[in-house]
Amino acid sequence: MSKSLKHKIIARVCLITLICFLFWFIRLYLETCPYVGLMTRLEDPVASYIRQNQGKFPTSEEDLINQFFFKKEKTADGFRYFITYDFDKTVSDRYWSSMNAKCFESVTISYGAKLDKIRVVEGKLFDEETGSQILLIDGPEKLGLKGYYENATLYWYQESLRYQKDKPAEVQEAESGNGQ
Repeated sequence: MSKSLKHKIIARVCLITLICFLFWFIRLYLETCPYVGLMTRLEDPVASYIRQNQGKFPTSEEDLINQFFFKKEKTADGFRYFITYDFDKTVSDRYWSSMNAKCFESVTISYGAKLDKIRVVEGKLFDEETGSQILLIDGPEKLGLKGYYENATLYWYQESLRYQKDKPAEVQEAESGNGQ
């Protein structure tokens, strides 16, 4: 076999491998993209709930719906979910944006989580008694989504500390750091 034929074969194999890798990456990106969008959309309404409820974490999905942070409508195929960011407006004047129901139903928010006895290490929350990591939101492990869950968890925990009414402001500010 000639040298130029070997180079052509190697070039074709490399090209096919590159194309396969690109298709794989694009497929993963398209599967993950709705989840990343959902995570960024969920952070603010839950944080606003925490601020408006003296640092308490939501007790249930119904709690968020009853206080008009989310909407849920029954459809023939299941449910449609809506989210708002217009917290300073009356409920009737708010703009409601729909969420991807499949993505929303695949994540788990730890409703009713008790945020005492928590230790923050390197931006992650751990239960002081068991040493296990705590995620206030969790879901599919696709293309690095765990980082989004950890960031949202830390953000909500910091908001909880910042808005607890039974602590002096200086303690709230000190505890809202990363605790390292």
